[in-house]
Amino acid sequence: AAAAFATVRRSRVGAAALAVPAVALGVWTIIVPGYSGHAGDPGRGVFTISVDAVHVAAAAVWIGGLAQLVLVVPHATRGLADSARERVRRAVLGRFSTAALVSVVVVAVTGAGRALWEVGAVSQVWSTGYGRTLIVKTVLLGGLVALGYRNRHALDRFGEVRRRAVVELAL
Repeated sequence: AAAAFATVRRSRVGAAALAVPAVALGVWTIIVPGYSGHAGDPGRGVFTISVDAVHVAAAAVWIGGLAQLVLVVPHATRGLADSARERVRRAVLGRFSTAALVSVVVVAVTGAGRALWEVGAVSQVWSTGYGRTLIVKTVLLGGLVALGYRNRHALDRFGEVRRRAVVELAL
């Protein structure tokens, strides 16, 4: 994908030739976890794999966006004048905040749906490895939502949001 982006000014055909396999590999990496996990168990069907793919895609947008905020945006904007840099960073934070909110909602809804599909009884939440994993993931998601809530109310303070984004990535 990076090579396609770098090539686009010189050759749109060359960029497309590089982008098509990158997109195919990206789609493949989103679908594979569903096939290799519970969603891909025999008899589950395409629906569970599709829900899992949407779940993974939303998580990828969220995590990828956080990585961009932490690693790319500071360097991409460092050559700008102070006022322009702050304006661009605020705009990036605003756009990402919206995308992150949608991604978190999709992750939560698809995760809850898949959990309901997998857990047949409430006791399985604490008596199975899958259920205990759900508990840990739910607690982590709660922490991430709390950090995201704080970030959403600090969109004018890039450094502060970036520090919390590092914590989000660690979680």
